Amino acid sequence: MIRRQVEDELDLEPSLDAAGIGVAVHSGVVTLSGHVASFAEFQSAQRAALRVAAVGGVANTLEVRLSGAQHRTDEDIAIDAAAVLRSSAQVPDDQIKVTVHEGHVVLEGEVDWRYQAEAADRLVSHLIGVKDVICHISIRRREPNGSVKDQVEAALARSALSNPKAVKVETRADHVVLRGTLPARWERDEAERIAWSVRGVCHVDNNLGVVTPRRDGF
Repeated sequence: MIRRQVEDELDLEPSLDAAGIGVAVHSGVVTLSGHVASFAEFQSAQRAALRVAAVGGVANTLEVRLSGAQHRTDEDIAIDAAAVLRSSAQVPDDQIKVTVHEGHVVLEGEVDWRYQAEAADRLVSHLIGVKDVICHISIRRREPNGSVKDQVEAALARSALSNPKAVKVETRADHVVLRGTLPARWERDEAERIAWSVRGVCHVDNNLGVVTPRRDGF
């Protein structure tokens, strides 16, 4: 059942050619095997599998097999990566360094907000010739505006989460830990995004579980 749902989701994903992807399921965890044509497709396959409500986790073992036209030198990839980061309004100028080895890109540096690191990762992931992106961008320590715990809890309460009180927030200085269970993966991801949006947060451990309500009422 889960396997078929994941296969259908992969087939419906427009940014992905799923012909070379195999799907196996064990105890709710999906293993993706086979190959795709780009690192962007590697990521799309993983996101598609995670969209299936019954999936508890994904082990992505897909191999990125670049076609002849997509093979590029590390220098060319590094030049394009630096250019796309400079042109983005979401990425601070000169805050991120790029190194490339055999198509594997490493991003390093320090930014003020988590979304800036995510934007850099996303932009570079879609470049032709990239086989993998390793993001080592850290979040700069900033003085919080009051209690981090109170601000995270207040932001959760304002959110569209079905049950914000189900999220238990723990803090240790600039480190936030989220515990509890939510009914959907998008809610788990949204709770983490909310925690990262609070000034002064440098680390978030998302230990939230996802328990999907059964539709048969039992």
